[in-house]
Amino acid sequence: MFNHISEVAQALDEDSWYGYRIAQLQKLRKHLRGLGCQAGSGIFQFDRHENQEKDYAYHWGGRDECQFNIQFLDQSDGNYIEYGLAFSLDTIRGRSILGRMRPRIVRFNQFVERFISGFENYRIGLTKPRQDIIVKAGEPTIHDAWIEDGNFISFFNLNKEPANPLGVQNILSEFDRLIPLYEFSMS
Repeated sequence: MFNHISEVAQALDEDSWYGYRIAQLQKLRKHLRGLGCQAGSGIFQFDRHENQEKDYAYHWGGRDECQFNIQFLDQSDGNYIEYGLAFSLDTIRGRSILGRMRPRIVRFNQFVERFISGFENYRIGLTKPRQDIIVKAGEPTIHDAWIEDGNFISFFNLNKEPANPLGVQNILSEFDRLIPLYEFSMS
């Protein structure tokens, strides 16, 4: 059983190289964004000592992208991982990223609407700065009104995985299934 998000992130990085397409995420990002170099070779860059208080991680370089995201949940019956894709609409260096993110969210919605039958286990959630989470489980797309600076929009699987090696394998399989959605959103 893993006890910290950094252990889960490390296991996902290491195990992804055993036949999972998500292992090539950084190469895919380089291609889609026309980058001269890639951010690294792993999915996540997570230093437990620098991020001691965090219970989440997003893919390396994913700050202004549709991001692969994991969150650690310490519950009374064990540790679990919530996972999926997300859009963090925080400003970067004091500048809004909504201009870059809005077209990505529109493409995200187009893909989900077209292939809705593949995403019945997912829910959309919205977290506004300094407010409670608003969840719209029955609606698979992101509302235009949610696209505001500071908001965090998640598209997470309702099936939380146990924070153990089997859970890591299930998350990697699901990340592979989400790659076409990521690609379409980022294209």
